[in-house]
Amino acid sequence: MKKALTPFVILMITFFSFQSNAQCPNCQIVSCSSTVPDGGLCDTAIPPGMANQPYDEDVSFYLPNSATISGTTVSLLRVKIIGIGGLPFGLDWESDKSPSNEYFPPNGENDGCVKICGTPIVPGNYTVTVFLEGDVNTPIGPLNNQPLNYSINVRVLPDTSSGGGAFTFNYSPTTGCGTTDVEFTTKFPSNGVSGYSYFWDFGNGNRSSSEIPGIQNYPPGTYTVISTVTIDTAGYRLSNISIDALSCNDCAPLIGCLGLPSESPDPYVYLHPNGNGTGPTLLNPTPNFTDVVVLPINIPINSSTFQVAQLSATPYSIKVIDDDSGNPLGGGNDACGVAAFFGHTAGSTTINGTNGLTVTVTIDHPIFVFTDTIQVTINPEPNFTVQLTADTLCGGDTAVLSVPAGAISYQWWEEGLLINGLTDSFVVVRNSKEYFVEVVDSNNCFGRSDTASVKYYGTPNTSVLVQGNTIFLNPPPSSSQFNVQYFLNNIPIPGANGPTYEMSTPGDYTVRAVNRAYPSCDWESGVISFTSIDDITANLLKDVKLYPNPNTGVFNLEVSSTQFEDAVVVVYDMLGKMVHSQDLELSEGTNNIQVITPDLPAGIYHLMLQTDAEQRVLRFTIN
Repeated sequence: MKKALTPFVILMITFFSFQSNAQCPNCQIVSCSSTVPDGGLCDTAIPPGMANQPYDEDVSFYLPNSATISGTTVSLLRVKIIGIGGLPFGLDWESDKSPSNEYFPPNGENDGCVKICGTPIVPGNYTVTVFLEGDVNTPIGPLNNQPLNYSINVRVLPDTSSGGGAFTFNYSPTTGCGTTDVEFTTKFPSNGVSGYSYFWDFGNGNRSSSEIPGIQNYPPGTYTVISTVTIDTAGYRLSNISIDALSCNDCAPLIGCLGLPSESPDPYVYLHPNGNGTGPTLLNPTPNFTDVVVLPINIPINSSTFQVAQLSATPYSIKVIDDDSGNPLGGGNDACGVAAFFGHTAGSTTINGTNGLTVTVTIDHPIFVFTDTIQVTINPEPNFTVQLTADTLCGGDTAVLSVPAGAISYQWWEEGLLINGLTDSFVVVRNSKEYFVEVVDSNNCFGRSDTASVKYYGTPNTSVLVQGNTIFLNPPPSSSQFNVQYFLNNIPIPGANGPTYEMSTPGDYTVRAVNRAYPSCDWESGVISFTSIDDITANLLKDVKLYPNPNTGVFNLEVSSTQFEDAVVVVYDMLGKMVHSQDLELSEGTNNIQVITPDLPAGIYHLMLQTDAEQRVLRFTIN
């Protein structure tokens, strides 16, 4: 018979986690004898892990040769880690003394470490129970092989590494433009195995409990999608037996109990696949305790020493006997009682058995719940309205068509044909055509604008020529396109609507040509002063020429004038902006003038030659 081991501070070393299957080698020892002289962990806390992320931490501890417990000095001979329960799923451990996991301080094995590693799956706060045994020398003798346990909380944080990315499912496409169909598939398929359940909330008003929810339709907007997968396939496993109370003992039958330590029982524990404590035991080997018992006694069933298969939905029983072999006073083995329990009762259950036996059984039944929340964003398709500076053009006018800037790309089309090179948010046009633009916006969404129509109405490309008392329009405007009207002193002359007119009454004459379809598009001559048939004011321009055309911005202007007079040359771009001005003095006869318009970009321009009596407008091109 042996004496019971008093709980010792060395238990602080034994929270080390999970299954001792040699999966986390090469931990690094950091000595801490100065900070924990009576032994224990070098660290005060374990860094938390994060679900679905790799975890790798080393924890060091110190084992003294001796320590003072409650005023009594004891010698620590041996400590062995024998098992751990309640572990976060997905983590493992290995000590620097694996596979024995035994430490002998008298031999100088005072420092040790454990590496905890793996990938935790389910976030939460876990209570981890570590089972060990130890040998010490006390003033009253050795205490060996005593089962002990210690618990510590381990925290696994939710996975925030991907901003709520889809851990439990795939979805495609991950974004869209306009109303979009999105297909969802789980990353945890059941493969026909029962115990899987699914819940989907697609954020669009639809929910599903199907493993294959298929396709969901999303108009533009942002939607919160929640997926939950519940996996209940791990079954039920007995992880711990705690003998809380025994009424049996090793007292002599006739003398009774004398209060001796040797009178405490030496229990043997059996696990039977029925409720009456009969038949072969399921524990291999049967746990037995050769030391004097101090209750409670904890048996780690999931350790490397005691193994038990998964429990069925049937009754089981725990039978305890007191081994009295070798005890001359104790007589035969004593029946300490039978406690029955049901195989599918998860958690810790305290059972009052027969003969004063009280046990607590702990049955693990892990149910894994994986929940994911993501945002699905569907962007609207670009839907631009083309803005026009004008939808009606006259003569050499231009219009600017535009849509909002800031998109990735633009492509303009004219009459259904792509216009190469027109890839800005605006375009300058001067034709009677229909236009639209294709846009890829900042969300990479493709769209097409509305169609904008531009109508072009021409003005006559004519000038005034006076010979004698006759006014000639040269060349004559088209009678089908333009209405011509002559004026005397700003009063319309009745019937004066042809390409020529003979002046007979002295006064100031003008002529105007108006587009029949769009009267705003018109042309008007300068003033022609007529005094008599023999005395026409000699201030008329006889001929005006511009060459070369096209040019580089430097060209010649040839002007034939009937007399000396002042004039001005003005150049306008296609938007009507004056870009050049030059004063002239015309002499009688032919005048050759060089016009220089530096730094003007390539394009079409209008030149206006203005005198006091009239004006001429010529079009030219700069290459």
